[in-house]
Amino acid sequence: MKGDSSPNENIPEILDRVTKPYNLIIRNLPESSDKASACKIADDIVANSSQFLVSCVRLPAWNVSRPRWIRLPLSNSKIVSKLPRNKVSLRCLAQYRNIQIQDDKTKGHINHLKVLREELKQRLNSGDSGCSNYN
Repeated sequence: MKGDSSPNENIPEILDRVTKPYNLIIRNLPESSDKASACKIADDIVANSSQFLVSCVRLPAWNVSRPRWIRLPLSNSKIVSKLPRNKVSLRCLAQYRNIQIQDDKTKGHINHLKVLREELKQRLNSGDSGCSNYN
């Protein structure tokens, strides 16, 4: 049940949710790439967005056959929200065709969104006309 967890268990989740809106995740960028490559990708999507880049961090590998993900903390959350929305512009450039950009979410947020997607799928399958699927 939702009320069974103590408030102290949710504190790390809450703190993560406060900092994650300033982070972006870039996937499939070759290991040989550096911060300059990440800055160029950000600038190709939204002009001058790299000026808000705080750092560039490679995350630990979970699959050794693929490049590690890169976390880009930025100082402006509005730029962070613009980058994933405009990432389609990368598909036009051959060197970035396989690059994927997403916003950074906590595990709790990912699980919550998964539950919502499953509920939407069930409601659509049952013929509920009061919900829309925007995917």
